[in-house]
Amino acid sequence: MRGAAHDHVHPLPDLAEFLRSHGFDASDVGNGDEQAVQRLADRVSAVFVPTVIVASVATLGLWLATGAGSNAALTAAVTTPGLEAEVKLRKASAARAGEDFDLAAELARFVRSAAEAAGDKELELSACLELGQALSRSPIGEAYIAAIEIDVDEAEEPYNRALDIAREIGARSAEADSLRELSVLEAGRVKRIAVGLQESGVPDIMILMQAPELFAGVKALAEQALRIYEEIGDKQGSMSALISMAYAHVADPSAQGMAGRIERELEIVCGRQLINARK
Repeated sequence: MRGAAHDHVHPLPDLAEFLRSHGFDASDVGNGDEQAVQRLADRVSAVFVPTVIVASVATLGLWLATGAGSNAALTAAVTTPGLEAEVKLRKASAARAGEDFDLAAELARFVRSAAEAAGDKELELSACLELGQALSRSPIGEAYIAAIEIDVDEAEEPYNRALDIAREIGARSAEADSLRELSVLEAGRVKRIAVGLQESGVPDIMILMQAPELFAGVKALAEQALRIYEEIGDKQGSMSALISMAYAHVADPSAQGMAGRIERELEIVCGRQLINARK
């Protein structure tokens, strides 16, 4: 994940950073073949399973020290759903890095269901963010228009749920991430609409004329994300939201190329900030 201050537990979308920090080689993931993914998942588990064991033993000792019976202590030691969920989310992230998106989604759904049953909002939030990345086949902050083959409706659901939870518990970084990824998915929906219009014989100029209306939702979501990223000081997040806005700015005649679109969006954003400051 980006290096901003985060106010919740992330589902570790930046697996490469995690691998480097533990001396792993990201190339071990291979090209998404099942054996390579399993090897990576095993290596990830090798780091976190001992953590689970240590925590369980510590829990066992604590319960015994408080005078609890051995059966109760043992039950408390082996039932560590939070740690088990963390391991599963790490495996989901590893599977997603190896492009085994089905496995990643399966693991994320398992954790999400467990979190819902336990009423653990933070864990459910992390699981929803991980599931959204698996279904959209893209890490948070890296895509700008969802691929045409992505089921946008399916991928939107966990991000919408993540957005609701983030707002409920005040997780601002997760709120911005959810809004930004929803803007990417909405851009993918618009792209599909544009392709459909083109295939039906609608002239390109007519499609371009409809672009501002079609991309209005994309820009609105990206702008909300940008405001939050700026509030929490996440510069990388701000840039990713800004680029999403620039992709949606396809019909602005004053913006030439991507650099021009970004510059134009900066002018708009800075202008709004100046107006607000004068009020």
